[in-house]
Amino acid sequence: MSRVLHAVGRLLAVPGPPEPPPGSEGTARVFRAAPPFYRLLLLRWGVRQIGGAVGLVASLIAIGHVPDYPFRWLLDIAETLGVMGFVAQVPFTLLLVSLDYRYRWYIVTDRSLRIREGILTVHEQTLGFANVQNVSIRRGPLQQLLGISDLEVRTAGGGTTGRHGKGDKLRSDPHLGLLRGLDDAETIRELILERLRRLKGSGLGDPDDAPSEDEADPGDAWIAGAAELLAATRELRRSLEGS
Repeated sequence: MSRVLHAVGRLLAVPGPPEPPPGSEGTARVFRAAPPFYRLLLLRWGVRQIGGAVGLVASLIAIGHVPDYPFRWLLDIAETLGVMGFVAQVPFTLLLVSLDYRYRWYIVTDRSLRIREGILTVHEQTLGFANVQNVSIRRGPLQQLLGISDLEVRTAGGGTTGRHGKGDKLRSDPHLGLLRGLDDAETIRELILERLRRLKGSGLGDPDDAPSEDEADPGDAWIAGAAELLAATRELRRSLEGS
């Protein structure tokens, strides 16, 4: 199976391992998505296949109830093509799921992070630690069941993105790096925070922007800002009433 995936990857011109992002020599550490993440990808793929099969069967039933008329053979051809197309896409999309898991890279140095993911469209993103504001862990119900998490790294100034393939689009939020499917998210988060502390101690970056370990939830900053806005509104109301 590994040889098949390698051959298909070469056929689709999927690039090899990315170069380490900017950083001191010997500090690069490579992380990969955990095996349970592959099972999650397969589960999502299976749900999509079931949905497609249900839709196809419903279409076939509807076509079967269409009365005979001169061009009924066109519906028969469409029915045959639909079944053939569905059957043909099953192994292809399954291979894409396997490749999506296999060609997913996360590289951390002492100064930056590089993320690469995608097959038909490859997305590569580099985030400098000097701009990082928050490092948090996200875990949904299925992820919790499988023992995996996503690690979110958010920057103030944003990162650079590299693109490969046709029809690629920039992410909606270029200031957010997402490491998906980790079983050691806490370890990687602590590693990034430790290297951020070193940058702060060396005088690189803005010390005020360096995230603390208590900033695991991005919603905390929003809540604090909302509380300040509410207090200011109340103070303004009291001033108007006094006048």
